[in-house]
Amino acid sequence: MSSPGVEVKTFLDGIGSLGTIRVGNMDATPNALGVIYEYGGLSPIGQFGVQGVYQERPSIQIVFRGEPHDYETPMTRARIAYFALAAAQPGTLSGTSTVYDMIVPAQPPFSTGKDPNNRYEVKCNYYLTKNAS
Repeated sequence: MSSPGVEVKTFLDGIGSLGTIRVGNMDATPNALGVIYEYGGLSPIGQFGVQGVYQERPSIQIVFRGEPHDYETPMTRARIAYFALAAAQPGTLSGTSTVYDMIVPAQPPFSTGKDPNNRYEVKCNYYLTKNAS
């Protein structure tokens, strides 16, 4: 049973143009890096005849960081991920086994400026609906 962050990472790694992506930890190096953070989402969904949770609705944030003073690369990578995840059809993500009904961006990618090392960070939040695992 993989976490949504790990499964989204597997899917994004398959695109091949997003560089290094990690789950849960923005290390100091390398400069150019993508990180997927999992955070509280919406309440789970039950179903008559199904005991417990039928579907989960977690949320993730994806952050892309670039080389010092490079705005374009992290924004481009964030937009590639944004369009790829928004276009994902119901079913399993490529390379995963969990069934996702929806992956919805909460907003377009946005920059929160530079970190203390002058590296731009570009973020996007997503709501997911998936079968309970």
